[in-house]
Amino acid sequence: MNIRSRWLLSPPRTAALALAVCVVAMGAPAARAQLFNWDSTLSRGQVERMIQASGYRLTGPAIRHGAVYLANVLGPQNDLERLIVDARDGRVLQRFAAAPRQAEGAARPRRRRR
Repeated sequence: MNIRSRWLLSPPRTAALALAVCVVAMGAPAARAQLFNWDSTLSRGQVERMIQASGYRLTGPAIRHGAVYLANVLGPQNDLERLIVDARDGRVLQRFAAAPRQAEGAARPRRRRR
């Protein structure tokens, strides 16, 4: 009787066990993301409601871009603005005046060459 015959796990069983452990380890982050809400940011709907509660009117959906949401809104005097909102707590980080959109087919102003 040699040493190899006394092993509990044969090489194919060891390989199968190692493969199973790798599959479970790779699937764990996805499960954690779904079940434990590891990404503790606000949903788009929550951010949009907070923006509207602040007196702005959305002109389109808020778009997530990393750790912030970008939202095009109408301000209190009906002026176009773009808000940058923190995705974790909904604070308005920056506010910019947005240029009005040009209608399709409208002539663009030409630059003068010097």
